[in-house]
Amino acid sequence: MTLVDRQPLQTAKRLVTSPVEDLEYLSVFRSALIDPPWYPRQLRDWSKIAGRAVGIGGEILISVWPASTRPSATAELAQILSEFDDWAHVQRDVDSLTYAPPPFEIGARRKCENDSLSRSPLLGELIALSVRQLPPAVVKPEGLRTWHRFTVDDYQLAVRIDCPTTDRGVEPVVTADGWHWPYVSARAPGIEDIGIWSSAGEVGKVGDPTGLVQTLRKAFRASNDVDFELELAEVQELLSWSIPRPPYRRSIEWQHRQ
Repeated sequence: MTLVDRQPLQTAKRLVTSPVEDLEYLSVFRSALIDPPWYPRQLRDWSKIAGRAVGIGGEILISVWPASTRPSATAELAQILSEFDDWAHVQRDVDSLTYAPPPFEIGARRKCENDSLSRSPLLGELIALSVRQLPPAVVKPEGLRTWHRFTVDDYQLAVRIDCPTTDRGVEPVVTADGWHWPYVSARAPGIEDIGIWSSAGEVGKVGDPTGLVQTLRKAFRASNDVDFELELAEVQELLSWSIPRPPYRRSIEWQHRQ
């Protein structure tokens, strides 16, 4: 088996570190299991890329969203499955899927317990595609933003570096609950204002993304918590976040577009 993931920190013996959209395998594998983000473009693109990777006669298993995901969910899925009919045999309801809520969703539910944008269905459907002919190549999406990620121990911090989201240093997003993001949906109000985002669900606006990346790099290279806090003196707002203090058992930085 080969794992494809943009995250460089994985324990798989055969790992391809890459965004799925950049893959160009052609009839290399016999089957594929994919769990794309539950949005139309990603489902369409990931499935086409998987179809080209397994080739004619290959099999693909895909997780897809339920009707309760969003108001347009049923129509969106029906449209995409009808497109799959052009190059594959589609089998619905192969199995049902359940998901455990990730930590950031647990936090969002605490902040906005009754808001539909703060919870995911935690249920899905497994469908199967049998490839009849190679699907068309995927046109790489435009307008994606570049994020610079730091991973220290089990904590991640991502800074959007393509443009500032405020005129000042680091400040709260208006629609957040303090520093905490109370939503899990891409339709959440104010999501475009987020310039820094942690795996613990902490968010903020950023005035100088490039400078912040440099500051964080120095802080994460500090040998102790005192030096760490000295390096973050210019962005003291982040000292209240749940960022682990050094020394770290693992530390890495990388970029991706999203």
